[in-house]
Amino acid sequence: MENIIINKAIEEHDKNLALIKDLPLWKKFEALDSEGNKVRCIKDGKQEEVFVCAKGKSRYGNHWSVESFIAYYKPLNLSDEDKDKKWHKKLATIEKRLNASGLWPELREIAHNLQAMTKKEFDMLVNADYNLGRKLDDAERKDILNSMLNKYPFLKKPGTNELNRLYTEEWTEEPRTKSMNFGAWHQSSSENIKRALNEKRSVTVRGCNGYDVTFSYDADSNKAWYSEEYKGTGNGHYYLALDGTMALKYEDD
Repeated sequence: MENIIINKAIEEHDKNLALIKDLPLWKKFEALDSEGNKVRCIKDGKQEEVFVCAKGKSRYGNHWSVESFIAYYKPLNLSDEDKDKKWHKKLATIEKRLNASGLWPELREIAHNLQAMTKKEFDMLVNADYNLGRKLDDAERKDILNSMLNKYPFLKKPGTNELNRLYTEEWTEEPRTKSMNFGAWHQSSSENIKRALNEKRSVTVRGCNGYDVTFSYDADSNKAWYSEEYKGTGNGHYYLALDGTMALKYEDD
């Protein structure tokens, strides 16, 4: 019995080790810690290690060697079908919000079109576009890009045979949304934003939730932004506002 348990543990170790080593460099994935909590991880392309993001963060956390990582974490190996459902669900949420608000029409089109692709196809496209880990030669990259552009013409820049790189921006790979929060002024701020959007009137609304919070709506372009910056620094987290209550993570600075 003891040998069976040991053999199973060895098999689990080897399976997880192979899973991590087979991941492309800079690949984002999820894992469970020893208490069963889900954490976000990235295979670090510089050090061949795993970076575990701190809770609620994307740029702060800890580096682990692959061996140490699998001793304390269990990587989640989603099936291709599960990955498709998860990705498509996030894209559909973005499309639904933008359909209702009318904001960011080009973003809405991207979210809609990407739902025609599988997550595996999309990951191949991103890898070929940015050549993550420098594992593809020029001919391989060109073959993958041409294949994707022929299969999905919406990926092309209008009037060209080149990739429209708006489709491979960071938000498209792992769309992350959040509810906007203005702290003590949340209710009055939300009502102000709702009126401005309904009236198609440009507005800037500020608040504080531990971060310096700003919402801006430009009526001429019909686009809106939301940011949470570290106090007095001008650096922080930046989002595209999908409507008056939810925003899409765009970048950290």
